[in-house]
Amino acid sequence: MPNERPRNLVTTDFVADPYPVLERLRATAPAAPVEINGFRMWAVTRYDDVRRILADPDAHKDIVRHRRRVVPQSIVRPEHSAKLAHESRRSLLDRDGADHRRLRGMLVGEFTGPRLQRDRKSTRLNSSHITIS
Repeated sequence: MPNERPRNLVTTDFVADPYPVLERLRATAPAAPVEINGFRMWAVTRYDDVRRILADPDAHKDIVRHRRRVVPQSIVRPEHSAKLAHESRRSLLDRDGADHRRLRGMLVGEFTGPRLQRDRKSTRLNSSHITIS
């Protein structure tokens, strides 16, 4: 399976409506290779599998910290890889362990039901403006 050609999920159709693609992936395989920014990654589509991976202390998502080990086996199209400095590519979504918990703790209050409901109108207005631009 590591040699299977990765799929490019970042298409106009996928961005508009990802659910049919994810449903097909879920029905055919628990994980599928995908290409994002020139790297082969894995789209894990089944809830129990995702929970198991997230709970596994040996599974890492911090590609910057583990780049020397990860990049050589994952790069499929170097010309499509991000050209940003390593530290500018860091976010809550790609951090592990205590660093992830620290960043998540700073944001958790922003994503409560009441806060999201309060910001719904401005979020829709801003997102429609962005997609039109």
